[in-house]
Amino acid sequence: MAPPVKHGAQSRATVGARVRYEKLSLLRPLGLRQADLSIAGRYWLSEWARVSAQVYLWDRWSDEHGWVGPDGNPPPWATHYYAARNAKSRLRTRLDPFLAEALGERRDPVDSLRRYLAGDES
Repeated sequence: MAPPVKHGAQSRATVGARVRYEKLSLLRPLGLRQADLSIAGRYWLSEWARVSAQVYLWDRWSDEHGWVGPDGNPPPWATHYYAARNAKSRLRTRLDPFLAEALGERRDPVDSLRRYLAGDES
């Protein structure tokens, strides 16, 4: 029997490396930073990014190897994949109000710079 092919979606190191990219890919086009979000917003962002990273890794694996194995069955993680897709959607719904709040409270960049130089902002 051949050893199972590793997709990386359960590896903390592999997922962790992808999580940062997922966060940036969501925030950067909006012109936001993690610091712009409330504590609760950062929590939901982290949860969404972790699930999003797993979905990405499973998608990448299935693009390379297909959804049907040589035995005619889907990969053993297929049920986890669909649960993660559902969770990703639900987590994004929870995250969106915090993104909207951060966009609504976006500060004037000059004012932010003044506060930073004055030492009032980290």
